[in-house]
Amino acid sequence: MKLETIVEKSGKPILFTVLPLATAMLAYDTGCATGYQDDSLINVSNSNGGNGGTGGSINEGGKGGEALLCAPHAKVDCFQGDVYWNNSCNELEELYQDCTPTQKCENGACIEKENCPANIDVLAGCQEIGCQFNDDYKNKTCLWNTITGLPSVVDEKLQVTGTALLHTKNDVTISSCNNDFTVKYAVKPNTPDIPGSYFISLRDASPASTGVTFTHMFGQNNKIILGCNGFQETFGDFDLKNINTIEVSKKGVKFELYVDKVLSGSYNCINVTQIPIPSMYLELGSAVMTQNFALDKVTVYCQ
Repeated sequence: MKLETIVEKSGKPILFTVLPLATAMLAYDTGCATGYQDDSLINVSNSNGGNGGTGGSINEGGKGGEALLCAPHAKVDCFQGDVYWNNSCNELEELYQDCTPTQKCENGACIEKENCPANIDVLAGCQEIGCQFNDDYKNKTCLWNTITGLPSVVDEKLQVTGTALLHTKNDVTISSCNNDFTVKYAVKPNTPDIPGSYFISLRDASPASTGVTFTHMFGQNNKIILGCNGFQETFGDFDLKNINTIEVSKKGVKFELYVDKVLSGSYNCINVTQIPIPSMYLELGSAVMTQNFALDKVTVYCQ
């Protein structure tokens, strides 16, 4: 029967007769649902790449492929000495900040390089007799290697915060000290209401690894703990926020504590080496414990 005859007998316009039939055929062939959208069939994932869609029945639409979704400008990071944007998939994006020749990129920020003088006199300004080392931070941290964290020098005071750990770049020569020496610190906690405690540890069981580590600890307040070759003893109470100087002295097997030049504790070390000690190291802070103190000066001198 001709189309014209169908239209005449149906009594309906041609568009109302042909379009429903074409739409149904299209829906059947493509697997697309008609008349509604099922939101549960939409799937967006952060997986790698998208899978092809699968066909669906006339009542259930085909499922689309999974799409990779990365948020732009999620963070900044260092790349080739400058700061760049990265998206949430850790993919490099455009330049965020161009570091100048006097700067370096560190932890996603441009910071000033430390231009250390060619020759630094570690004894400059040292008033103690037999001084072997002195640092009052006029040359920033030029005498120290930063092992972890971001220590900084502000107003010629070393700020040791977070998990910052520093180690002297060169060992301190103490061959003329006859194995007995003193380390003096001019130090203040940055949190006077919660000053925490100081842990000062001596290692001298071997001449090749002799050194003193100064660490700030929280959990108890106004204590000073002396450690020696793995053993320790706690002294206090002190008013750490008002103390001007703390000294620790190795004298034979004794490890002594002086607070503002007053003998305030003594600990007998074990496993002390009897071999002459040519040099020693200094460490400040901790890579695992949170620090928050300001060091104005540190000095090493013979007894």
